[in-house]
Amino acid sequence: MQDSLPEYSLLATGIAIVLIATTIFVVVIRKRAEKKYQGTNYLIQSHYEAFNSLARHRDIESRLLGICRLIESQIDGAMCSIMAVDKKTQTLSTAASVSLPKSYNRALDGLAVAEGVGACGTAAALGEPVLVADMRKDQRFNEFRSLLEQQGLVACWSHPIFATSDSDVIGTFAIYFSEPRVPLGPELEIIVRNRDLVALIIEQEEQRRKQARLEQSQSSLFTHNPDAVFMLDLEGNFTSVNRSVCELLLLKEEDLLGKHYELAVPESDQKRTLEHFEAAKSGIPQSYEIKVKDQTGQLHDLAITNIPIIIDGEITGVHGIAKDITERIQREEALEFFTSHDSLTHLVNRSAMEQRLQQLQENKSDAAIFVLFIDLDGFKPINDSLGHYLGDEVLIETAQRLQQVVSEPNLLCRFGGDEFVAVIQDMSAVEQVNALCADVLAVFEQPFRIGEVEVSLSAAIGVSANDIEFKHPMELTQRADVAMYEAKKRGGNSVYWYSANLDEGLGYKVALRTKIQEALAQEQFELFYQPIMTDKGKVAGAEALIRWQHPTKGYVSPADFIPVAERTGQIIPISEWVLKQACRDLQQLKRYGIKSVSVNFSPIQFYREDFVSKTKAILEQFDIKPGEITVEITENVLVNDTQRIAELLQQLRDLGLDVAIDDFGSGFASLRYLNMLPVNKLKVDRSFIENIHENSHNAAITCGILSMVAGIGIETVAEGVEKEEECAYLVEHGCHFMQGFLFSKPKPLGELLKWAERQQSFENER
Repeated sequence: MQDSLPEYSLLATGIAIVLIATTIFVVVIRKRAEKKYQGTNYLIQSHYEAFNSLARHRDIESRLLGICRLIESQIDGAMCSIMAVDKKTQTLSTAASVSLPKSYNRALDGLAVAEGVGACGTAAALGEPVLVADMRKDQRFNEFRSLLEQQGLVACWSHPIFATSDSDVIGTFAIYFSEPRVPLGPELEIIVRNRDLVALIIEQEEQRRKQARLEQSQSSLFTHNPDAVFMLDLEGNFTSVNRSVCELLLLKEEDLLGKHYELAVPESDQKRTLEHFEAAKSGIPQSYEIKVKDQTGQLHDLAITNIPIIIDGEITGVHGIAKDITERIQREEALEFFTSHDSLTHLVNRSAMEQRLQQLQENKSDAAIFVLFIDLDGFKPINDSLGHYLGDEVLIETAQRLQQVVSEPNLLCRFGGDEFVAVIQDMSAVEQVNALCADVLAVFEQPFRIGEVEVSLSAAIGVSANDIEFKHPMELTQRADVAMYEAKKRGGNSVYWYSANLDEGLGYKVALRTKIQEALAQEQFELFYQPIMTDKGKVAGAEALIRWQHPTKGYVSPADFIPVAERTGQIIPISEWVLKQACRDLQQLKRYGIKSVSVNFSPIQFYREDFVSKTKAILEQFDIKPGEITVEITENVLVNDTQRIAELLQQLRDLGLDVAIDDFGSGFASLRYLNMLPVNKLKVDRSFIENIHENSHNAAITCGILSMVAGIGIETVAEGVEKEEECAYLVEHGCHFMQGFLFSKPKPLGELLKWAERQQSFENER
């Protein structure tokens, strides 16, 4: 028994050792399990915090730092760095880092995205992981060697971060170690998962920034837009207005919000505005023009754009943009008004009067029509001695006095100069017309007082009626004109009725026709040239002007023979001669720096079948290049058959000719014709240029013309510039070409060449 005690003691000791070992093993296993559980729990907690930060939109740096801490907690010795790509510069900069020294991060900011530039530059360039166990042995880190040694960094595993939308590289996800390391499978899995989470965070931040920029841009567009911008609910009440709306309507924002838009719309426009609003509510964008009234009742013209506001496929309101076009409308109305009205007296002009007569004839009724041709006696001496200003004031007051006795439906027209024409259609008896003529003469019984100056005038009246056969309505005006001269022969301040025997007195015109034919045969015509100047004082071209030097009577005014030539058809050979001579002279003019010549074409030419072919032949004869000849046409060309005229003008343009409308604003044409006609130049009538620096009326019209044609590629030439102040004003307001006595009177070719030579010398000296 005693002998067996040692054996039992040894057995007990063994059992005890086994129990102790087992206990230790169980404790170790439990500790490892707890540690693994804690790591897993931390991983879950970290991912939860990361996704929670995404949902809560925490700042990007906090979210990225959370990812770095997560990685560093899962991989022993890891130092994590997240870098972002700058697409413009193709460089990398640090977006987040926890354990890496700040000096190291700063040193890497601006790292080039390129193969061979460290781990991160290469990974971003190639779009694939760069796993380096020992950077000391890798040539890609040669330029960073001292920096790595200073920071004690040895291994680096860098992964590119891809955008989820287009797979572009948007950054790198790198882990550094202070000793050589090769990643294990689980470690790579952790890195890849968190890299994708980083991509999501970076893209979310980029989307947030884009959204913020978009919202700021939209807010700026709304708040600071110079146009009135507003939003309406489906009932038409203002839900938002910008500052321009308040300034336009002279109301505060709080006075508008919740109010219906009709508070600013006059009753006359409310029905039409409602139609556009309902259309916009149905999803159809609208553009229209209306008038609105501000708080003081003043009306403004607006161009409105209405766009439906659509949210999640449902229309929730209407967005509106209103551009104030009041000034544009006023300019257009003024320009349209002066296409049919005289700019000085505001009476209808000659073209409008001719249209009225044409309409009355087309009515084919038996109603009587009378035309009164009224000419002022003694006006020219007054105008010459007292000046144009006083003369204009007399004409204005004359128009006002005549309007008191010539009332609608009758028409009073300023025919030109000191001549007025009245078209009477509400009278049937000669006695009635004679009584009206007496009333017209009576308006001149009282003297005209302009300031301290008193002027007395009388008038001569010629009367024609439609009871004598005529072919064209303008014959009534011509007959009244002839009768008016008979009244003047009787001493003025009288009335004379046209009769058929007065045609015998037209012998002068018949004789003139014969003399015109002789002038063509004997080459009595010659061309004078007036320079067209640029706003820089250089010669841009010249206008050819016909002159008739009669062997015994001297120079005959174009105003005398051109109308006769147009009536007789002699204007055709005259115009052909002018074009040929201008083309011939151009060869000399070009040697003196005058590169182009403007030639006036008669309206009669446009009705000749061979018009274009003859013009082409002349251009070819003299080898004229495109742009060397400008055709000037008056507005009367456009009165009839505008479409056909446009086609002919286009044929002229195809020949290389420029086309200009001459004396623009004095007759029939309006700006709307510029869209229909192949015109590239416009000459503003001198009546709008005279004293433009002092006359606000002329200034408004001319500036309106300049601004409206500038955007459609049409050159503008100001005619009749006579004063330095007129020139300076035109240059200041964008007129690039001018013509007038300020620069030069029309000159014969020889004198013009001498003038051009002096001009060239002057320019060379400058």
